[in-house]
Amino acid sequence: MIIQQEKEVLLKFIREEGCKYVDIDLVDSAINFAAKAHENQLRASGEPYITHPIAVATLLVELRLDQSSIIAALLHDVVENSDCSLETISENFGQKIAELVDGVTKLSRIAVANQSENARQVENLRKLFLALSKDVRVLLIKLADRLHNMRTINFFASEKKRIRIAQETMDIYASLAERIGLHKFKTELQNLAFAQLHPTIYESIVNRLTFLRDNGSINIEAMISTLTDLLIKHGLKAKIIGREKSAYSIWKKMEAKTVSFEQLSDIVAFRIVPDNIEDCYKVLGILHTTYRAIPGSFNDYISMPKPNSYKSLHTVILGPQQHCAEIQIRTTEMEEVAELGLAAHWTYKQGSEYDENFLKHRQWIEQLQEILKNTGGPTEVLENTRREIEYNQIFCFTPKGEVIALPKFATAIDFAFALHSEIGLHCMGVKINNKLCPLQMHIVSGDQVEILTSTTETAEEYWLDIAVTGKARHHINQFLNTKKQDDFISRGKSLISKAFEKIGIKYDESIIMKTLEALKKNTVSDLFEAIGKKELHPGDVLREISKNNPNKSYRKHLSKLLEKHVGKSEASTPRNDTEDLGRLLEGKEVCFAKCCYPVPGDEIVAVEVSQQREVVHAINCKKLGDKLHPIRWGEDSQKVYTGCLEVTIFDTAGALSGVVQRITDVGVDILNLKITRRQNNFADIRIEVQTRGVTQLQNILTLLNSSSNVYSAKGFEEGPNP
Repeated sequence: MIIQQEKEVLLKFIREEGCKYVDIDLVDSAINFAAKAHENQLRASGEPYITHPIAVATLLVELRLDQSSIIAALLHDVVENSDCSLETISENFGQKIAELVDGVTKLSRIAVANQSENARQVENLRKLFLALSKDVRVLLIKLADRLHNMRTINFFASEKKRIRIAQETMDIYASLAERIGLHKFKTELQNLAFAQLHPTIYESIVNRLTFLRDNGSINIEAMISTLTDLLIKHGLKAKIIGREKSAYSIWKKMEAKTVSFEQLSDIVAFRIVPDNIEDCYKVLGILHTTYRAIPGSFNDYISMPKPNSYKSLHTVILGPQQHCAEIQIRTTEMEEVAELGLAAHWTYKQGSEYDENFLKHRQWIEQLQEILKNTGGPTEVLENTRREIEYNQIFCFTPKGEVIALPKFATAIDFAFALHSEIGLHCMGVKINNKLCPLQMHIVSGDQVEILTSTTETAEEYWLDIAVTGKARHHINQFLNTKKQDDFISRGKSLISKAFEKIGIKYDESIIMKTLEALKKNTVSDLFEAIGKKELHPGDVLREISKNNPNKSYRKHLSKLLEKHVGKSEASTPRNDTEDLGRLLEGKEVCFAKCCYPVPGDEIVAVEVSQQREVVHAINCKKLGDKLHPIRWGEDSQKVYTGCLEVTIFDTAGALSGVVQRITDVGVDILNLKITRRQNNFADIRIEVQTRGVTQLQNILTLLNSSSNVYSAKGFEEGPNP
């Protein structure tokens, strides 16, 4: 009975939405087919399982997607959760629908039973993105599937499972929805995931919004009425929609501005939808002449659309009653694209060829495929994938005027790889707005960026500290790994050759090949690489060669030579590196971490390394362990500590000595100075100084930043950019 009701609701909804391209009888048949396949299966909520595919199909009808998408949504779990095959689906509903179902279907858990959760997630992503390269509708079905699962996530009893699914939703699926412009899904996915990941914060924000609404502080209808009257007065007619911002959106704004909820001014947003583009700009002019615009809040995404084809004018005004309001101004068609993104293609172009905007979405899908195909371990794959699908937020230009979209905190390295991997790998310098700048400088919207390349310069390891995009990091890692592998092979070959020479045996690779099976290596190169990495010792190879020799006296003679000239395997000998434990404090050995250089004025924690030893870190250090506890500076804060400065100077005569002179002139001793890297016209320096705390360091930085020899000076920051 429940199934029949659900079916009738969906079919009625399709008719009401005017989906003229959808065959109602075929949809009816697909529902019956799915209901039979899921017979006797229940969801965690206790409802018949068929209610889920029907709900997913309903979400796609709301997007006004095509017939194949809706039917594939109804059948998307049939192969995974029953004994029905793709061949059976193809026979009943056609090959195209079978391919869509296959793209959405996760890999069998039996096939990946021995994999970690990360590895399983990566393999499912590989399969998904391969399917996307053939048909992007797979992603729309997958997002609708995830959205309905998130709507019902509270039925899972396991908190650990809810958090895992919510984190994956936030990191992958909400970002994918944003990347393809499907704002309608993105906002709800983020909010539902946020409620699971930070339930206390979520509930607090929702309660405060309710309070403001109840006491009249939020009056959306009144603002709509005021704006409508204002436009009519100027002879313009437009649809106006108002809404409260989502709890997640408010929290992100609180984090970005480091303010409390009470300090936020723009927690409501309005969309004004005029008839044409010309009226959009007229509305903007009326608003800015009537109300005060908040400086820095205006963005014109009509003249410069976002990569996902989003177009709109954005501004924030100080409206009636001195309340801030975010305003978005766009036409009806822009509104469709803003809410539906990629899905709008089927709304406007049912049955037609893909247009230019549609094809743009496939370019980054191909980039994701490349990352998934060539990157190493699961953790690295997931990190690079998250970086790559992260929504682009800044727009810069090539010297020819081509727009390049990048995430916040992107550097010249990211820009270079966005142009082409070869340009990235051979980047030697950058001009930003016609001025030479360091490679690590952050690019901001509106910058014109010119990459300088060299046939001899290649990627360096420190680039991983300044690159933020998945594409850049993927190519840098790939290049460095290949280079390291070649270096290990070369080193290993040299070591084994010298070992042969020491015991008076002629070097012969054909003899070495006979040891491969015993040493569990596939090729001679693999063997050389293992020796170069010190996973194997040359003596291991020579001993195997000795074992293979039939002459007993020769084997004995060779064994003596090996002990005398080659030694035992280093690979099996553990290394015991001894670290400087610092000074004894309150009965424990305490040292101050060189990864973050904590000094008085910093918030600090102590990390317990052993019962006798603790290491003091700054609280925001990226290398904190698990066993930590907060501490505070005591009487010892009056003593002298080691602080660290990172200074980028112009690489000219006298620049370095000028920096040293400025520091010593204020009576601060330099303990250590190291040029960490040189690049085109710049040099990066790390300077350790004796300091009494943060205030003294800030004074030194102010002094250095005022010097004509210094490009930038800042406190030491360990690790990559955020």
